[in-house]
Amino acid sequence: MGERSFCSLLERFIRESGHTNFSFAKATGINRVNIQRYVSGGRVPSRPVFEQIRANLNLNRQEQRTFTEQYLLAGGRNDAPPLMVVYLTVFSARTRLSSMRAFTSWT
Repeated sequence: MGERSFCSLLERFIRESGHTNFSFAKATGINRVNIQRYVSGGRVPSRPVFEQIRANLNLNRQEQRTFTEQYLLAGGRNDAPPLMVVYLTVFSARTRLSSMRAFTSWT
């Protein structure tokens, strides 16, 4: 399998599983509009949604590996702990380095 983007792989795997975007959305319980956004490249799913999608595609190990690599390259990630995101957003411009060191030692 050559280099392919996450969205093109998603579309290919959905089609190979015998689904349309609508039927795949119904099968996974994911909103059809979101499936379309993922397929068009307009949006990258969160990690839990990605895992739900991957689990419903019946991929072999190589396909799973390639699909996951492309997901990560597309900007997918393991969701950061919410406390850290809030802390960095609110305080990053005002916080001294020593405070950041103290915070990272807590996690």
